[in-house]
Amino acid sequence: MKFLLMLLMLCAPLSAQVRSERSFGENLALANEEIRVITWNIYDGDGDPDKEFAANAHFRSAHVICLQEAPKKVVREFSRKHGWYYAIHGGDAILSRCPIIESGRVSVNDGTQRKAVWADVWLDQDVVARVYSCHLSFKTWLHPMVAATRRAEMKRMVKHAERFIAQRKKTLAAQGLPVPKRVPVIIAGDFNTVGWFLGGWESEGCIRYLNRKGWTNAFSDASAKTHALGRLDWVFTLGFKRERSKTGNYAGSDHRWMMARLRLAP
Repeated sequence: MKFLLMLLMLCAPLSAQVRSERSFGENLALANEEIRVITWNIYDGDGDPDKEFAANAHFRSAHVICLQEAPKKVVREFSRKHGWYYAIHGGDAILSRCPIIESGRVSVNDGTQRKAVWADVWLDQDVVARVYSCHLSFKTWLHPMVAATRRAEMKRMVKHAERFIAQRKKTLAAQGLPVPKRVPVIIAGDFNTVGWFLGGWESEGCIRYLNRKGWTNAFSDASAKTHALGRLDWVFTLGFKRERSKTGNYAGSDHRWMMARLRLAP
C-alpha cells in the first residue's frame, strides 16, 4: 500500500491535466460508502458552484461535481478554496474531493472539434473510477434536432470508456489484484436531449444507445426536468448501483443541478 501511495504521488503531477495541491494521502476510502455525483451546466458561469456549496447541504455533500460551460477561473477558485482536485478542458470540468490520478480529453466530434474531459478518480486503494463530463451538441446550422449527432458523440465517448475498462482490467490482472466484472465508469453532463420539447427525452438516440450497451441511468424519475426544454442533464454509470437521486436548484443558471447517489457494485 505504501508503494502504491508513493507511485501515485510521483506520477500524478506528470499525468494529471490540472489538479489542486491537496495531499494524495487524504483518500476518502469510498469503496463501501455512498458516492454522490452532481452534474450541472452553469450557463457560461452564471451559476455559482461556490455559493451553492455554501448554501446547500446536499450540494456540499457531493464527492464529484461535473460542470459544463464552466469558466476556468470559477473551477480553479473553487479548487483552491475547498482543496478539491480538478480537471478541465474548454467549458467541461470535473471537481473531486478524491485524488485525480490522471486526466485528459476525448474528441467526440471531429467535425465541430467538440471534446469531453475525463478524470480517473481514486476512490479507495485499488478502486479507480473513470469520470467523464460532457456537453453534447445542441444544434447544427441553427437546427436543434440533431439527435443522430448526439448519438454519434456518445458512441465515441463510450468506445473511449471501453478502452479504459479493458486496460484497467489488464493492469489489475498483471498486478495480481482482483479484477471486477464491472470497472466503475461515470458519464455525466448536458446531453442536450431536447426530444420534441414536450417530452420523449429518454427516447433520444444517445439515451437508447447507453441503455442498449448496459449502462445504468442514475435517475429513475423520467419526468424530472432540468431545463425549460425538459430533461437535458443525465448521469449514466457502469459498475455502480443506483441508490437515490435528487434534482437541485437553478442557482443562477438556466439548468438545475442533479445529484446521483451511487454505491459500487459488489
